[in-house]
Amino acid sequence: MAKKRGRPSTYKPSKHPNQVYELMRQGFSIEACAGQMGVSKQTIYNWRDQYPELLDAIKRGESASQYFWEDLGISAITSGAKFNATVWIFNMKNRFGWRDRKDVEVINTESGEVCAKRQFLEKIIHMNNEELDKFIKKRQAKKL
Repeated sequence: MAKKRGRPSTYKPSKHPNQVYELMRQGFSIEACAGQMGVSKQTIYNWRDQYPELLDAIKRGESASQYFWEDLGISAITSGAKFNATVWIFNMKNRFGWRDRKDVEVINTESGEVCAKRQFLEKIIHMNNEELDKFIKKRQAKKL
């Protein structure tokens, strides 16, 4: 049997999963947990891949951390407390994958092509008077 090489792991199954979950529940990231525990983030990632109980604690901790930050935002907004919404939004985008929603209104043009409203308006802007009159007459005829 081959000898194990390297330093023995300092991972403690009775301590580390709970410690990680509790820190993440307070809003900390997994990387911040590593700093608090005095290990590198790579060590945490290695442990996560090696120990299923730590992986479970991290997954639960991610949900708890998101809850912490969402609750903080909702509480601040509804209480009227002094609150830096910009910082909060950037945190939510960077940590939890929040994105700005871009609604696109789709229009079926006279030619039957489907395009975004902005593209449609750009086409109208570039029409000459004759093309514009023809377009308006077709639209009015369809409404009748």
